[in-house]
Amino acid sequence: MKAAAILKAREERGLVIEKLEKAYSRAVISVTVNIPGGKKSIEDYSWIGMLAFNEFRRRLPKGAIIHEAFRERDDGPEGFIVSLGKPEELKKIAVNIEETHPLGRLFDIDISGHSRLRSGEKRACLLCGGDANRCRRLGKHSIEDLMFEIDSLIENWYSSIVEKAAGSVAVAMRKEIDATPKPGLVDRNNDGAHTDMNHGT
Repeated sequence: MKAAAILKAREERGLVIEKLEKAYSRAVISVTVNIPGGKKSIEDYSWIGMLAFNEFRRRLPKGAIIHEAFRERDDGPEGFIVSLGKPEELKKIAVNIEETHPLGRLFDIDISGHSRLRSGEKRACLLCGGDANRCRRLGKHSIEDLMFEIDSLIENWYSSIVEKAAGSVAVAMRKEIDATPKPGLVDRNNDGAHTDMNHGT
């Protein structure tokens, strides 16, 4: 996207946050994504925004959300949450998600009135670990290199999910086989009606 379009989108997002602050007299959580490139890249990875949005919602206590909205825009997905929580606590949740979730480096979760600069934090660059804003301003890394790193993060995340799912299935099957007694079925003590399998197979 062109710089002017990105700037316009940020201004519009700021107006939405301002309206929500006035309407609810609470801090507003805004959720977007850190994906470089044009509109095609943003569309391909827009699901990451919903993932971040739902992850933040999941971390909030039951009944803490008093307003929420999520939408797709030309500059990517964006979500807004108004919560009963204290801004400082909400900021801790946001930073924790960004730092601990496997795809957290692609999340951009802000709490109105609580910028990273105020809290002494700087977002690390995906490639070199330096100040991400400085790298962006100087154009230190190509979009191709950044997208390659993003795809690697996503691939590793997918692999971990598949591995966990496979492990859960194996554990469930083992528990089912170990359950004893099971009349007519394979258990620890007998093969039931089966002639082609036993507890060991």
